[in-house]
Amino acid sequence: MPVREATPSDVDHYRSLQLASLIEEHEVGGSHVLPTGRSVQHYLDYFLSYTQGSRFGVCLLWTPEGQTSPKGFTLIGEPWEVPSYDTDLGRVLQFWDIYIEPQWRREHGTGELYLAGFAWPGARDFD
Repeated sequence: MPVREATPSDVDHYRSLQLASLIEEHEVGGSHVLPTGRSVQHYLDYFLSYTQGSRFGVCLLWTPEGQTSPKGFTLIGEPWEVPSYDTDLGRVLQFWDIYIEPQWRREHGTGELYLAGFAWPGARDFD
C-alpha cells in the first residue's frame, strides 16, 4: 500500500519532505513561515511526539508504486496548545500539512493521503 504510518526511524525522510514543503509554501504560496531550521524543528517536534506516542497523532507517508522512499506526507494530530475556544466536537486534531513532491503530483498521492488521514482518527475511536 502506498500510504503507511511513519515511525521514528523515518525522521530523515520526514525532515527532507517537511523542508521542501516549507520552501514551496513560502516561495510559491506566500506563507509567512520561513523555511529555516527552527521552523523545520517545530514540525519535527510534532512528528516525533506523534510517532513516539507521547501525543495523539500520526504522520502518514506516501510512497508511489515501484519507489523505495516516500514522496509525500501528511501530519495530523493534537496541537500543543489547548484551543482557546469552546467546542462541542470533543478533542481537536490539526491537519498540519499535506505535501507531495512536485514531480509526483499526478499520481494521486494527495487524495490517498487525504482519505487515509481522515480515516485514521475514526479507526482509533477518536471522538
